Amino acid sequence: MCSNSSSSHTSGKHPIHQHLRELLETARAHPPNSLLRRKYLNQLILAIQKSNRLYRGGASPEHYQEALSMTWLYVVRSLDKYDPSRAEVLTWINFRLSKDIKTVQIKATKEAKRRLNWVTAEDESRSPVDRLPARQDAQWVLTQLNQWLQNSSDELISLHVRGRPDLHCRQMIEWHLLAGDTFQTIAARENSPTSTLSSFWYKKCVPQLQEFSSNLL
Repeated sequence: MCSNSSSSHTSGKHPIHQHLRELLETARAHPPNSLLRRKYLNQLILAIQKSNRLYRGGASPEHYQEALSMTWLYVVRSLDKYDPSRAEVLTWINFRLSKDIKTVQIKATKEAKRRLNWVTAEDESRSPVDRLPARQDAQWVLTQLNQWLQNSSDELISLHVRGRPDLHCRQMIEWHLLAGDTFQTIAARENSPTSTLSSFWYKKCVPQLQEFSSNLL
């Protein structure tokens, strides 16, 4: 799959295709892991990036960069498998990039749902997050969560550990859910008993997250 900007340049007539093919053939003419292969591989990757013909796919910047790194690794490992009779270099790479973007988005979606399921339901099969449509990817869920944290800031800040107004639900959600810090880590950092933080989390913060996840449907 290719972006619209590149689909009209796959006939092989544009000079970029010949240039990329020459760089690729020159690179794989040298032994794997050799300095010369690396040199021409770097030139190939740089030329592709400058061509402005890489598939975009609508992914978030973070997901796109992760997928792009996977694609470059694939190119390095699969250079000798490229068949110029089947596709142009850009077509070959863009097809792989589209697959890697999907892989990253699926992984991120599962992770976002896992984290929310973990704090919103004892039985994950009944979690409201589990019933989210598949199209709601991790970026959408996290965007909604961040908006909710902003919109509900006053209410979440009002819910805090007794005697510690700095340890409120909004802060705990950012640390424990979004950053993945354990209660032990937070307790040591903030000089508060682990049991106190754990009790506060489940009694005050989890009900707020349950309400948030229910409203996502």
